Amino acid sequence: NYYVELPLLFQPASEALKTYSDESTIPGALAGFARKNPAYPVSTILFQTSLQPRHIGLDRKGPFLTATDLPDHYYFRNESGKPVLWKNKKWLRPSVLPELATRDGAVAGYYLKNLVTAIGREPSLINENGEVFGHFRPLELLKQDPQVYKDFIASKLSVAGYSGRMQLEMDQAYKKAALEKSGIRNAVFSFYNLSAVQFEYWPDYAERRSLHKDSKGKVLSTPDFYPSRPGNWLTGAGALNGIKMLADGRKKEIELGDRSFSPFVSAGWSKEEENIRPAQWLALLKAMVMMGAEYFYVGYFNVTGSQGRWPSGKGPYNPAGYAYQVAMPAYAQAIRSWVPEFFESGTLLMPSDTEMGGAPFLFKGSAANDMILIRQLGKRYLIYGSIQPNSNRAGNAPAERLTSFRLNNRLLTLPIRKQGSVYLLDESDSASVIYQLDGWHQVEHPAYWPATIQEDAANYSRATGTTRRVTNWNAQPKNKPFKTWVELMDRGDAVYYDQLPGEPGSYRIRLDYSLTSRAGATASIRVKLGDRSETIELKSGVQQLLPGIFQSRNGKDEPLSITLLSGKLSLHGISLEKLD
Repeated sequence: NYYVELPLLFQPASEALKTYSDESTIPGALAGFARKNPAYPVSTILFQTSLQPRHIGLDRKGPFLTATDLPDHYYFRNESGKPVLWKNKKWLRPSVLPELATRDGAVAGYYLKNLVTAIGREPSLINENGEVFGHFRPLELLKQDPQVYKDFIASKLSVAGYSGRMQLEMDQAYKKAALEKSGIRNAVFSFYNLSAVQFEYWPDYAERRSLHKDSKGKVLSTPDFYPSRPGNWLTGAGALNGIKMLADGRKKEIELGDRSFSPFVSAGWSKEEENIRPAQWLALLKAMVMMGAEYFYVGYFNVTGSQGRWPSGKGPYNPAGYAYQVAMPAYAQAIRSWVPEFFESGTLLMPSDTEMGGAPFLFKGSAANDMILIRQLGKRYLIYGSIQPNSNRAGNAPAERLTSFRLNNRLLTLPIRKQGSVYLLDESDSASVIYQLDGWHQVEHPAYWPATIQEDAANYSRATGTTRRVTNWNAQPKNKPFKTWVELMDRGDAVYYDQLPGEPGSYRIRLDYSLTSRAGATASIRVKLGDRSETIELKSGVQQLLPGIFQSRNGKDEPLSITLLSGKLSLHGISLEKLD
């Protein structure tokens, strides 16, 4: 799910190709990486406002769709045929937009063709990020031109709907010309902020949504999620969208049949200590995934503190400060990869009015800054919870606490964390089971995460024999509402962990387990990782460091497996300590 992002150079072909071939430049180094690594898909970003039509022989320095010096018939005109000046500027008529967009699209296609020539293949994803228009054109403006107003009345559309149709025709023409001029046939072509989020501002999404489809024909909206500061997490501020703004828009999009979306995200662009911190950012991105985010357009900013230094004194270009902004979206996206069926076929639940936690889809938790989201698939539930700090001040919110909420008139109590916690509740059988998918995610900046991976044993990929998960709902004290483990009771029972170890290397393995209560009980297991398979005797106890070093050459392609050879075993947790 990673793309190589290549800068699109708005230069004549000779200059662009020279830069792309010079690996001492950033564009050249990235283009060289793309040439040498064809397995990685390539993406690039267009900025319509940066187009230079003179590069393809047209007499204009800037884009046609922002021009103010075209002949009068291109602009809104009053009854006397004179151009209308509304709010001290001219406005292009809807009827001329496809023509002008086609010209701009040809210029965009010229730059895209240079990129294709430089790397020898098409980009897989192209995004137009220029924000040429934006808000819809109000009724007061439409009335300024009698012909435009007549067309609006005849359309029988709302003001937002009329602007949506206008924007669709314009963008379709731009996209068609860009792809034809560049010769690109198979790329996904998207536009920034084509969504139902902030629907009172943007042209109507219902009119425009057909413009956005992925390679499988799925419609994906592209809102921005830029809360920027911790306190904006729910309601946002002005153009800084919070969860509520996203949820309001997603409600409309889901009603139109669009299960998934692909938001633009950024943790902030202020001094590092003012931006949303890593744990909260990971939790917010998981919330986006729960709402249907299939992938992210990731913005990150290397902004220094006073005297051009990070608070640590390092800087100004030390990635340790800002790399989390790039890393966290991948950690969040992995949740979707782990349980794709909940997003392809499941439903994002809407709580009742009395159970709603401040926005559509949010369930009310124990505190105002608890965020709970739930997806349902049959009798299985994907439950997300997080604690949302309202500032970066130390002690503003605990790292972890219990929250309670209602699901199907049943009160559930679960631990939730700053970095977010995702659980799978399975009520398919008579005995309910719940286990955590992301227990290994930590609260610290990822630069400080240790090399040891700790995984709940219940979070296995697959199992054989009579292996089963067991949840003890009732025999726990109130501060520990449940405990889940894996039971291997018969010879040949096995569990497989496709997500472990995750990357090549040498590992020590530690098991947390318990055996039957009979004195002197033992169990024999076979542990396999990569080429190494060990038979190990377990004695009564709760933890054991396995003998020997296990080697994984291909990471996730060589999953860890545990097979019971004799005895009875309850497996609680697994730790993998990376040694190299």
